[in-house]
Amino acid sequence: MSDVDTFNLKIIAGEAIVQRQELAAQLTFLGFNLIERNLNSGEDLIIDERSVIFLYDIFNLKNQVPMGNSVDSLMNHIFKLSQRYQRCCIVFENHNPEWNLPQSVQAGLQTLCAKLNCCDNMEISVKFSLSDENTAQLILVVTQQWSSLSPAWESRKEWESREWLLSQESRHENFLSQFPMLNPFISQLMLTVTKLEFIMQMSSDEMQDRFPWIPAPMLVRIRHQKLTNVQIAFCNMLRIRSHAIRKDATLAFPKRKAQYLP
Repeated sequence: MSDVDTFNLKIIAGEAIVQRQELAAQLTFLGFNLIERNLNSGEDLIIDERSVIFLYDIFNLKNQVPMGNSVDSLMNHIFKLSQRYQRCCIVFENHNPEWNLPQSVQAGLQTLCAKLNCCDNMEISVKFSLSDENTAQLILVVTQQWSSLSPAWESRKEWESREWLLSQESRHENFLSQFPMLNPFISQLMLTVTKLEFIMQMSSDEMQDRFPWIPAPMLVRIRHQKLTNVQIAFCNMLRIRSHAIRKDATLAFPKRKAQYLP
């Protein structure tokens, strides 16, 4: 791996990635600090507020009757991710010794690529991997390419600086991440700026002003998201008044004065 530059970066990883010991070790060697979360939308790695990577066993497209069902299922998964992210990299993995794909898998890939070309609500790239080491290297390369694409960060150094990204998930982060358009990365950023009770009371203009790193399409969805009675009751249950704040790690908010915020 000497021909690939390493760096030190916190990223959010799903349980499936953390449980893959060899892949997790390779990513750690390359400089990734994996922050584990239970990612309900099927993500594997959240790189930043608008970028996600997920891994897919290419032989899951094999022997499907009809073959199109597996492709449609994958497309539905991609559509679900597009509600939370603007960029996605799909890494197709094949851990067999030889890279010989049966005709059914090749046909499935052709159908998938044709459908991906019609997907205009998210930027999608496709990679192929033959080993955990190869997968880790691809993740590093893609991450480095994405490091300068977010308009919300003034520099790569600021993009990489993630002291605010907490290892333990708070109840407030978990609550925000239940909204269809919010992912754990954005939820933690929002809680870095202010408390949950203030987030829930913000007007559209206030939200746009305080959270400039939230992609515009996601901000529109947040504006139109209606709280159900259950969500409102849960929000009221979690609301913490200033006189009631305790030294509880699950209730503490990260404090950071972000340079790019007004």
